[in-house]
Amino acid sequence: MAIDNMAIIPGSGETGMTGIEEENAGIVEERNIERIFEDWKIRDEQEKREGKPRKSYDHNSVIWNFFYSKDRQHYRRGSRVFYEEDRLYSYGYHYLLAVRTEYGGYVINADKYSISTSGHQSTAISKAPEGTPQIPFSALRSAGINPKQIDIIDKTGDTWEEKQVRDEHGDITTVKVHHLGACLFRHGGTFYLSSLDHASRGRQYFLVQLRAGADSVEEALKQISGLTKEDYDAYERGEIKRQGEYFFKPIETGEFRELLKRNGYKSVGELLEKRVNLGERINNGRPTRNEHRARDFIHTLLTGALVRGTVRHPEHGMLRLGKVWHRVSLNDVVNSWSAGGRVD
Repeated sequence: MAIDNMAIIPGSGETGMTGIEEENAGIVEERNIERIFEDWKIRDEQEKREGKPRKSYDHNSVIWNFFYSKDRQHYRRGSRVFYEEDRLYSYGYHYLLAVRTEYGGYVINADKYSISTSGHQSTAISKAPEGTPQIPFSALRSAGINPKQIDIIDKTGDTWEEKQVRDEHGDITTVKVHHLGACLFRHGGTFYLSSLDHASRGRQYFLVQLRAGADSVEEALKQISGLTKEDYDAYERGEIKRQGEYFFKPIETGEFRELLKRNGYKSVGELLEKRVNLGERINNGRPTRNEHRARDFIHTLLTGALVRGTVRHPEHGMLRLGKVWHRVSLNDVVNSWSAGGRVD
């Protein structure tokens, strides 16, 4: 018997459906998933408003109850996670996972401790109210800051970076690396900025005390640079370079020669110093800074500090300034701290 091939529209060969039917079924399934997700979001928001505890002692429920339950006495202690009043702990009192501040917000501890505690951190981050910052409590302790007394002013979102690494078998695999967002906050009458140095190796963490108030993370970053608006714009365009707390602004050859002449020098060799640690020469009365070592360095009252060549630092990529002289300036902060250990 002859078969009319034109009457058959092939599908996947597995479902028995035609291609059009499979496509329509996929659309329906996608819409069902979207509807389920929307229903879940509505129920979740309703539960948060009502503040009723989730009646379970698993980690997810206990952490959710810490952030949203109005009942602070029940369903608050799991086998490894528990909270008392406004403090959430992982495994014991030795690791404070998160706190509720006196201003009604929350702060999550960004210090790394163990693999299992990292899991509790991830759950806390996913359950916490939107905009909850993550700050290393070790840095807060060094700065004498009580996390419960933090007033959060502004926060930028966390970011994820894809990196290729080798697994335990030596094969290359792609992983996602989490980077903390920046947070501007007030403690007492003092303003602080918690952030990562995205120009450093491994994106080193820093906490700085500002000289004046600020309304946003962006405003705080501009303030601590110590640059004029014109120079900060040049820095954002890449015309002024930075390594850690130091900024390097190129000067014209004619200007440099004029500076030498005004100082009574005929050549660079009369002033030149080699392989100078900037932290020992440019600190404005501050404690000794990290070692940023410049290949070529000159300094007079009229010229200020000038460098060229390379600037090296163990936690930053080598800065190449070439043959052009650059005026060096230091950022403008009252004090700065790092974290006591690894930071997510």
